[in-house]
Amino acid sequence: MEWPCFNFAFGGFAFGFVVGFITPKLKSVIYNRVLVHLNQPTKMVVVVRNNLGMGKGKIASQCAHAAVECYKTGLKTDHKIVKIWLASGQPKVVVKVDTEEELLSIAAISTKKGLINCLIKDAGKTQLEPYTTTVLGIGPGKKQDIDLVTGHLKLL
Repeated sequence: MEWPCFNFAFGGFAFGFVVGFITPKLKSVIYNRVLVHLNQPTKMVVVVRNNLGMGKGKIASQCAHAAVECYKTGLKTDHKIVKIWLASGQPKVVVKVDTEEELLSIAAISTKKGLINCLIKDAGKTQLEPYTTTVLGIGPGKKQDIDLVTGHLKLL
């Protein structure tokens, strides 16, 4: 003996469950792709002081600090650009400067232009003196705006 009502109800439940589970994820993926295509490209740039004699691991660590701090700042100040940056693969570029003065000048320019930025100072526990300014993170932001500030710098 078959129970058509049961089969119909169970089928409807299963269909509804699948649609309810998949639709929000699909909507999120589509929304993020639309954001990327409707908006200009984004990026983050990390500017490293090349005159400190930091080892490769130290540079990597300082760059990671800058990326995380810029991301956290962006979530508070401009979450829309962060969402676009995340959806586009989080592009990052690392460039170098030769002096602290140049690093601070670029930081001032990026602040004046309203870009997310974070200066990183080392704790001084390993290779450097305490409070040595090591790197500057800029972004996430619109690629064209960040390129106006950092486009002249050489890759690390």
